[in-house]
Amino acid sequence: MFLSNCIFGTFVNLNSLYFEYEADRYAVELMGDSEPIISLIKKTGAAGDTLQLPPGLTPIYSSHPTIYDRLEPWVKQ
Repeated sequence: MFLSNCIFGTFVNLNSLYFEYEADRYAVELMGDSEPIISLIKKTGAAGDTLQLPPGLTPIYSSHPTIYDRLEPWVKQ
């Protein structure tokens, strides 16, 4: 039971992570500028606890990306 929960839970988390990133991408595409989404993500991170996991472990333990993972595509531009 534990093993199947880990495997299927990881797939569910990967699906959720995908849609989180897609929502960010869509917001940037809709606004035509990445600065508002960067500001929003930073405020979200400052308002609550930011989940900090080592790279590669987010899909196993969380259905939401870390603040740093969400910022990465937009800060590199």
